[in-house]
Amino acid sequence: WKSQTSGRHYRLTPVLNSRNATDLGRNHMSVSVAVCTYNGEEHLEGQIDSIIEQTHMPDQIIFCDDGSTDETLDILNNYRSEYPHIIELYKNSSNLGITKNFSKAISKCNGDYIFLSDQDDVWKEDKIKKHIKCHEESNAGVVFNNALVVNHRLEPITDHWSTSEYQSGIAQNPRHCFSELLKYNFMKGCEMSFSDRVKEYIVPIPDNVPHDYYIAISGSVVSYVSSIEEPLHLYRRHSANESDWETNKLKKNIASALEKRELSRVKKDVIKWGEFLNQISTIPSDEMLLDKQIVCQHLNDRYQFEKNRYEIYNPEQSLLSRHKYIIDNIYGGGYKRFSVKKPSLYLIKDFLRATLSSFQSSY
Repeated sequence: WKSQTSGRHYRLTPVLNSRNATDLGRNHMSVSVAVCTYNGEEHLEGQIDSIIEQTHMPDQIIFCDDGSTDETLDILNNYRSEYPHIIELYKNSSNLGITKNFSKAISKCNGDYIFLSDQDDVWKEDKIKKHIKCHEESNAGVVFNNALVVNHRLEPITDHWSTSEYQSGIAQNPRHCFSELLKYNFMKGCEMSFSDRVKEYIVPIPDNVPHDYYIAISGSVVSYVSSIEEPLHLYRRHSANESDWETNKLKKNIASALEKRELSRVKKDVIKWGEFLNQISTIPSDEMLLDKQIVCQHLNDRYQFEKNRYEIYNPEQSLLSRHKYIIDNIYGGGYKRFSVKKPSLYLIKDFLRATLSSFQSSY
């Protein structure tokens, strides 16, 4: 590891203590499932059935509905009447949005392990059992599985890991796991489970960050992470998925789109990484798996990288100033450290967009 500001080389070595060890002495590991719903009537029953019919049945299922106007609440009330000992239903008085809603649902969970689920997934019957086994055997506070991507008729398309940059085994190395998470989030919320100890560090979830990315980052610095290569649930790919709500739209004025939409997106990235840095910096050093000083330095490096990128797209900046920020990111090593694919492509993209946007704003 290399610090962007000082040039010194660091090693991120796991710090073992009683706070980052999973308690393996408990005989029965209780399980909570947090589910957020919003107008999900079409596939909701299949999802709930697949959770209830697990070989390791959950002890608690929390549903937080975010203002559904279809038959979702009727379906949930029927299941709650049938399974009053495990199902809890909370109805939001106003729409919270997906991050706040999951934060609320997770806060209601009291199990030893907490699972997240989207409202239209279908779980394989042994998903919970295999997650718990992985938690116990790997001493991991966070576990995530591969998923089979299907269409609305549950016909297989591919598996999630084949369509992402994630390589099996990266998560098991704490340093590599955190390093990859600095580039991108390879853990979908619907694929993960985490211990009650990890929950202590993630609730409440900040408003301006994706809930699953926040759990992944926080969990990786306070506990071990492990992955299961086998697809353990079916993930529907369709326009109603909350995590895929933003679609690419054709725009006639390409330069204007680059100027406005990209600036807004990068601004969100600045806020996101600032929140990650602020939240992680509040965790006591002796409760972290990795060295706190180095973790915060790398988070700050990513934050500064995104701040520079914001100025690259800022219409108030001159072309010369925009290129200066690109050069700062080059010398800081950001394109190499934070690019998912080829750093040169990331750099060229920023250069072209900054130049085109600058010419557009001059007219």
